[in-house]
Parts: sequence; structure tokens; C-alpha cells
Amino acid sequence: MKKKLFLLPVLLTLFLFVGCDKEEAEEPDPTAELVKGEWVRNLVTNVYYNSSGAVEYSDKEVGVINYTITEGNITTLYKAAANQVANYTYTISKEDGKRLINLTNQSGRAETYELVSVTEQKMVWRVEETDHTYTKAGGWRQAAKYVRTIEFKK
Repeated sequence: MKKKLFLLPVLLTLFLFVGCDKEEAEEPDPTAELVKGEWVRNLVTNVYYNSSGAVEYSDKEVGVINYTITEGNITTLYKAAANQVANYTYTISKEDGKRLINLTNQSGRAETYELVSVTEQKMVWRVEETDHTYTKAGGWRQAAKYVRTIEFKK
């Protein structure tokens, strides 16, 4: 009887280990490699919403800024502003199923964008903010929500 009682936990343990499949290895996320390279920021769209959710104002920025993205670093070159250069560090993370790119400039100011899409030829970043102040017709306005979308191409 004691042998049977001893074998029961051993058999149950063996059954649990044999019955469970090994978890499949998670596919590596190619995002980190796809963001690297020489990018041109070719379009920025800013949309401002009122408290009812209606678009109050929108504008587009078309100035070209070159981005060189390497492992953990971004260098931007704005030729229209006398070749102004800026340097950032970045990380890529996931939160609530969204891929995020977290930037920090040389003075420590941090910004986080959703990495909406990235392929070998195109990349889109997006950020949403609430209670955003902007200028329109020479005066300051308050938007309930602000959405900025940045489009890049190689």
C-alpha cells in the first residue's frame, strides 16, 4: 500500500511534465532592425480636437529632416536650418500591445511616440496628448486633444 501511495505523486508529476508541450519560442520582433538606417522625415500632420471630439484645426509640416538611426542613437540633420544637428538616444518597448519609441535628447527631455508601422521603406510615428496649447491666427488656443503623426521614408 505504501508503495502505491508513493507512486501516485510520482506518476502525477511525470504526467504533468510529459503532458505539457514546450512553449513555442516567441518570434523575434524585427522592429529594432527595421528602424535602423537613413530616414527622411517628409511629412508631419498635426490635428487639434475640441472637447466634442471634432477637428478644430490641423496643419502639415513638410520640412525635410534627415534621421540617421543606429543601435540606441538617433542623429537628425535639418538642412533648412543651417544644417542644425540634434542627437537623441532611444529605446523600443511595448505597452498595451503597442510598440513605442522612447526618445531622450541631450538635455534629458523625453518624448514617447507610438511606432505605428515600420517597413524597409516607410515608418510612421504617432503621439496623442490632451490639453494641448497651440497658436492659430496669432493667438493661443487650447485643444482638448492633439495628435501628431510623423511619416518617414528611406
